[in-house]
Amino acid sequence: MKRYLYFMLFIFFIFIMFISSSLLFRTLKISTDSVEFIHDEKQLHPLDEILFQYNNFIHKHPFIKKSLIIPESAFVIKNKYIHQCEVSQKEFNLYLNSYNDTKSTTFNHRISGQLNSPATGIDFEQAKRYCSSRGGRLPTASEWEAAAKGLKNNLYPWGNTFIYDDFPYLDPLLNTTKSCAKITNTATTNQIYDLGGNVSEWVVLNNKAAIKGPNGFDKDPYLSALNFTIRLIDPNKKSNRLGFRCIFDLFPKGEKISKIPDGNYTLGVPKDSNFATAASLLNEDAFYSIVRKIRNTKSNSSINVGIHEITVAQYNRFLMDPLIHFNLFSSKNQPYDHSYIPLNWESQLLFPKKPVTGVDWWSAYAFASWSGGRLPTQEEWSYLFLKSLSPGTQQSKNITILEDASSNCPSSKTSICGLNSHVSEWSSSISFNQEGTTEAIYKGGNYKIPSEQTNNPNYMQSLSPYYRSDTLGFRVVNDN
Repeated sequence: MKRYLYFMLFIFFIFIMFISSSLLFRTLKISTDSVEFIHDEKQLHPLDEILFQYNNFIHKHPFIKKSLIIPESAFVIKNKYIHQCEVSQKEFNLYLNSYNDTKSTTFNHRISGQLNSPATGIDFEQAKRYCSSRGGRLPTASEWEAAAKGLKNNLYPWGNTFIYDDFPYLDPLLNTTKSCAKITNTATTNQIYDLGGNVSEWVVLNNKAAIKGPNGFDKDPYLSALNFTIRLIDPNKKSNRLGFRCIFDLFPKGEKISKIPDGNYTLGVPKDSNFATAASLLNEDAFYSIVRKIRNTKSNSSINVGIHEITVAQYNRFLMDPLIHFNLFSSKNQPYDHSYIPLNWESQLLFPKKPVTGVDWWSAYAFASWSGGRLPTQEEWSYLFLKSLSPGTQQSKNITILEDASSNCPSSKTSICGLNSHVSEWSSSISFNQEGTTEAIYKGGNYKIPSEQTNNPNYMQSLSPYYRSDTLGFRVVNDN
């Protein structure tokens, strides 16, 4: 009886040691970043609502797509005064009477009874000379945008919802644009008129000519009227849809001006937009598809995502846990005698900080379950890829050798990194091939494939869940 009791105590002791060692190995710290998923229409950023509603027009205008990658930035305004209206035909005519300058290409239209409408047909240098004659200058693109969006950070000069009142014009072909301030509900809060209508306007961008604002020929003004959009243009361009206004560093006398409120402005594409980068990267069908999939994804409102891929050191702790041999964390369809040992494991152990590779889908699934998380779905991975891109940095870092998992991360180490650059990554999603065989889906490019081929949130491949490769790893997500 005593022998039996001792034997049972011994077995119990071994069991406790077994469980303790397993718990010790499972105290794995995976650095994560919380990412919110947008499912509710009411949660959409106002810009996303516009992009989603008019996605079929975005891809017809290269300048719109280029504008969507302008990164959000801070800008300070102090003691700046800007014309309330675009320079009128009457004002430009008076300038011509006093200065020996070239007449505008639409000069003869001044008799149309629209002398208070914008002066057009004026090139970049002419506009600069006019402003200089008044003691001012052409506004920079940043100054123009600050004047348009105000301290409330509006998408349009008047707010966040497009107003059609400025469109169409009377007859743009005859230059019969509207007189200043004819449509008052599209003005800014401090009475700057027609920034979102009438004619496009000359601005200075890095000492080069550019234009801001829509005009009567724009068929899709709900996009071109967005405050952050900008177009580079030939400085010699003269058009009856292109005018200008001036800005002043000192308070000018005899000018109809408004002071741009002093303060800190946020310019560019709002960083809270979830779909701006997608709209700039994808064609029309792909953009609509990925947005629809993301918004229909059934998951919690937010998840915690591994900042980088699972490393060799982290995976080694998984292999050292004795409980994994009892298939406690495996997929229910995993073969019983499956091995979790990756390809070239002894060589990988020499580089513990690199992403673990040569892991098949069964092993990635088991590790994620063992760590208390799961593999991301392919839709979640696509969304994470988009969120990891800041406007203006579309291309992932091209690397030709496998680096440490954290080497491609920002210094803050609080943002998702490594997507589409280190290794391709398993997702939890599966598909069926033509023979009806189950395949697992992996996402993203890797160090052997140039990112130009895979820099698309929809990029994916499906392979056997037994497939192992030195370019294929994974990361883990956790539901909040």
